[in-house]
Amino acid sequence: MKLTDLKNNKSRILVIEDHEADFLLFKAMLGEIENRKFELINAETLEKGLDYLESDFFELIVLDLTLSDSEGYSTFQAVFNNAHNIPIIVLSGVEDSKLAMKTVQNGAQDYLLKGKIDRYSLRRSVEYAIERHNLLEELKRANARILKQQETIIKEERIKALLELAGATAHELNQPLTVLLGNIELLSISKNSPEKVDRYLAKIENAGERIAKTISKIQNLKYDNTVPYIGEERIINLNA
Repeated sequence: MKLTDLKNNKSRILVIEDHEADFLLFKAMLGEIENRKFELINAETLEKGLDYLESDFFELIVLDLTLSDSEGYSTFQAVFNNAHNIPIIVLSGVEDSKLAMKTVQNGAQDYLLKGKIDRYSLRRSVEYAIERHNLLEELKRANARILKQQETIIKEERIKALLELAGATAHELNQPLTVLLGNIELLSISKNSPEKVDRYLAKIENAGERIAKTISKIQNLKYDNTVPYIGEERIINLNA
């Protein structure tokens, strides 16, 4: 869901916080945001929060790093590993710049210090977290589409190259094969004429050498330079 959709829809936020007073304050501050509607679900423990993540859908997680059953960076890591790509805002009652940096570097959208949050900073953090997440997801989808298009183009180019190579092969082999087959047939009906047999054998040998040279060109082909063929078609230049 995009940020613009929040004006007419409730954004479900999971707040993993074991202090009811902090949860109610957080809920009240979000309720003061104009043109925004939020539905907050409170999980008092890490275990309950993880259960919610397994069974429900949320657009944002607000996580207190100090809970009754877990604290510190391990709390964030446990939620992040089970968040199913939901953005996370980390809360802490202790000013710890190293911990803040570590959580943000490893996937948190923002880090807020309890006691220093007002409705403006909260609004900015919540909206930015959701919007940033949506933009990243759209970028991933766009990249996936581009990669798929590139794969299609590569396949089409490979097919085109194979057709051009097939056209060149047919063009180069057609004449010597015709000569080869024709003289083999003439040879079969001229067994009693040594002069004709020698002449036909020479032509067969020459045609065979031409075929061998063409095959060698194909085996050693390093460039895909093409030349005009029939109409708008092109074939690979085996002599490049």
